[in-house]
Amino acid sequence: MKKLTRYLMIFLAVMTASCEKAPVDNTSTGIELVPPLGYISFRTDVATKTPIITSLKGQTFGVFGFSYSNTTDWGTARAVASPDIFQNMAVTCDGNGVPSYDADGGIAGKQLTPWNLLKLYSFFAYYPYGNSNVEFNNELKTDLPIVTYTLPLDSSPVNPDNLVDLMTAHAIDHDPVKDAVVSFNEEYTEGAPVAKFQHRLFCIEVVSQNFNDNTNKLIRNPELVISNLKYKSISVPLQRGDSKFSPTMVERPAGNITFDITETTDAAITVHAQNDPAYTGPVSVSGTKNVMLIPQERLEGEVVFELFNSETGEWESKSQQFESKINFEEGKKYTLSVNFTGEAIVIVLSEAGSWEPFSVNYEFA
Repeated sequence: MKKLTRYLMIFLAVMTASCEKAPVDNTSTGIELVPPLGYISFRTDVATKTPIITSLKGQTFGVFGFSYSNTTDWGTARAVASPDIFQNMAVTCDGNGVPSYDADGGIAGKQLTPWNLLKLYSFFAYYPYGNSNVEFNNELKTDLPIVTYTLPLDSSPVNPDNLVDLMTAHAIDHDPVKDAVVSFNEEYTEGAPVAKFQHRLFCIEVVSQNFNDNTNKLIRNPELVISNLKYKSISVPLQRGDSKFSPTMVERPAGNITFDITETTDAAITVHAQNDPAYTGPVSVSGTKNVMLIPQERLEGEVVFELFNSETGEWESKSQQFESKINFEEGKKYTLSVNFTGEAIVIVLSEAGSWEPFSVNYEFA
């Protein structure tokens, strides 16, 4: 009875697809944005970003798509399946978050790929697409795709805006009969068949706090110097938590790396005293320039900045060292706090919670 029901569903889906109108061309992009039933499509709101990153620096993500018999599953098929549906396909979101792709070089009527209703599909996506620091092996290979990200550390100081918000997502054993539209927009749980885009790096936000009662502190030109940044690149599978592949890292030569975390040059940042009505807690000294790095154990370095001396009316150069034995994990956010207590300056580097995007939904900008 179950088999009869399934074939009836397949028959109805095929008949419906054959009666659908042709895809509607969108003149702003030149490719179809609203595919009809019977073609592979991606659900809107397919990707999110974090509340601490204001721009994803692009609207395109890459997708690998595998097909295999609907009598098996990805766990069995992955050893021999290859990305025959999408081989690093670019999927672009418009201003409304509607995703689209061009499967055959802009040839009219061939922008979209039809479903095979007797197949199951697994899709693996990553962001950002087309970044020179994100690479794949171009050979057609079986099993899970691996993405390699290399930190752009060639210049000093490093502009954190050049550090990629590397994310991956997956949708396993997708059945086109049950749901023709692919979604990456469900919460990630270990072993779940569908996941949102997941962060593969960790993030450091630099803030300052003034524990004095009455005296405001003025700082400017802050820089973050890391003296033991261990890795320059990381290779990760596009399915986070996959037990078959573990991330691999490439170590970088020793030496200090300076990150230019300030948004402006020579502009004073007011760190309010506790009794100041404007005091609201820690003040961000990095604006949107949050430093994204490859996971590693332990960090050490120093924060360098200029502190205004109200008695002399002069700016004085300051530096304060820090060391933390935290295990810096992917998907986590950490806060480096520059604290003023009397005349003392204390640096604290601590975990600030999850950096996962599904806690607050922000769409592609």
